[in-house]
Amino acid sequence: HCRDIHSRKTTKSHPVITLVQYMQQLHYDECQEHHLKKMYMCTTDATLCCEACFVDYHKGHERVSVAKASKTIKDDMMKSLDRVSQQMTDMDKSIKQFTDERENKLREIQQLMQQIEVLKKRVNECEMKINEVIMEKDKVDIGYKVMRKMIEDLNGCDVVDKVKRDALLNELN
Repeated sequence: HCRDIHSRKTTKSHPVITLVQYMQQLHYDECQEHHLKKMYMCTTDATLCCEACFVDYHKGHERVSVAKASKTIKDDMMKSLDRVSQQMTDMDKSIKQFTDERENKLREIQQLMQQIEVLKKRVNECEMKINEVIMEKDKVDIGYKVMRKMIEDLNGCDVVDKVKRDALLNELN
C-alpha cells in the first residue's frame, strides 16, 4: 500500500522505509523535500512524514507521533511475542506428551512381543507333546492289531497249537 502511494507523481520524492528500519535508527530522519524531521506517522498509509508532508500529501489521514506509534507497535509486537512464546511452550508440552506416549506404546509393544514369543514356545511344546501322544497311540494301535492277528491265528489252531497260544498269551500279559 505504501509503495503504491509513494509511486505517485506527487509523492515520488518520499523514500519508503519500513518501521523496523526506522526504529533501528537512533534519530529522526529528515524529510528530503522539506528538510524537517519526520516526527509523525500517517496511520492511513503507515508512512513516516514531517509536518509539511502531512499537510501537503496526507490531508484527511490519521496521524500519530512517531514515539506513540513506536510504543504501540512495540507493545503489539511484545504481545505477539508472548503469544508465540506461549504457543511454543504449549507445543513443547504437546511434543513431550506425544514422545512419552510413544515411548509407552513402544514398551507395551515390546512386552506384547515377549508374551507372543512365550506363547509361541508353549504352542510348540504342546504340539510336540500331541505328536508324541499320537505316535504312542499309533504304536498301541499297531500292537493291538498285531495281537488281534496273533489271537485269530491261534484260534484257528488245533490243541497243540492251543497250548502254544496259551503260553503266548501268558507271555503277552
